[in-house]
Amino acid sequence: MHIFTKTILAAGTILLPVLAQAQCYNVTAIPYNPQPQPQPNVLSVNDDWHSVAIPIGFPFCFYGASYNNVVVSSNGYLTFDGTLASTFSQWAITMAIPSTASTPKNAIMFPWQDINNTFGGVITYSTTGLAPNRKFIVSFDSIPMYSCTTSYFTGQVVLSETSNEIETHILNKPLCAQWNAGKGIHGLHNQTGMMATVVPGRNSPTQWTATNDGYLFSPSCNVCSDVSVEEPVITDDGLSVFPNPANGKLNIRFKNPPAETYEIALADCSGRTVLQFSEQNGQEQTLDISTVAPGIYMLQLVSKTGERAVKKVIVE
Repeated sequence: MHIFTKTILAAGTILLPVLAQAQCYNVTAIPYNPQPQPQPNVLSVNDDWHSVAIPIGFPFCFYGASYNNVVVSSNGYLTFDGTLASTFSQWAITMAIPSTASTPKNAIMFPWQDINNTFGGVITYSTTGLAPNRKFIVSFDSIPMYSCTTSYFTGQVVLSETSNEIETHILNKPLCAQWNAGKGIHGLHNQTGMMATVVPGRNSPTQWTATNDGYLFSPSCNVCSDVSVEEPVITDDGLSVFPNPANGKLNIRFKNPPAETYEIALADCSGRTVLQFSEQNGQEQTLDISTVAPGIYMLQLVSKTGERAVKKVIVE
């Protein structure tokens, strides 16, 4: 086994397609301007429940992964975790995000709060426009706050094709301080619960209200990688990367290593190579990644003959 130190490369060294990670999202206030829905689909979903998987209508990139379907929670968030379809949706907010605990992950919270559509209101969704500028829209109209059923939430979330931008528009978000301490979270939460982008002042346990309110979450890394987690391109070498997620050290192992030397490189969300290890050989390597910021990266191994393997790596 060999332990290698890292080399930091200059910005602009392009290695791989882009992956979005926490630092790639900017959140800015925008005018309240919800999108029209000429012929929306009415969503039937119970209180504290996740919907069935709903087609977005186009591939959408969220924290570095591309999705074609989304699940809607009746408590004011979308999740790209398809395993949650038609299951219980947590209403109790017990901590701020990011969190690896039981809070919704892989989610857009616009906001996540305990509301009760059993007592009225309507949830709709639609895909509008033409490629490559389509929009997927989910609207909550006059949904009563739980335990404050004469106070109503109305809001909308919009996913944009190509740009992968996310808009939220809130007509009215009242406060129901008597239930769940009036908590509501407005922001993005990644797949592992290690990263989040939150509207300032709108995380737990802060109490807040909003009227005629708009926010834009825009990725500065706006191209989604099509490379899957398990895409070996060096044939029959049994390449494995562990632990994944990794913290401090990352191990690389070949069942049958290439006969020639190879280069190892790690690329961040902008496609910039942040680590490079040249002239490597042998069956197993241990890489020092202790100064790499948390996020989603692509690890690429390239042999002298041009063969390559790519692995998706999460750094905690």
